[in-house]
Amino acid sequence: MRICARCDRQIQGHEAYEEQHWPSMSGPGRVAYRHAVDCQRRPPPTQTAPTQYRGYGRAG
Repeated sequence: MRICARCDRQIQGHEAYEEQHWPSMSGPGRVAYRHAVDCQRRPPPTQTAPTQYRGYGRAG
């Protein structure tokens, strides 16, 4: 099963895809699969909890 690195959807058998190889000195490396035609990128994660903001270097 191949999963597209852009949209996180499965690449079907009839769909064209591209492979990108990243070699590694300490292991087998990594392969990323992408649809050959532009697909919808996955949306960015939504922040569901507020974060604390403390001014950078400011007192108070």
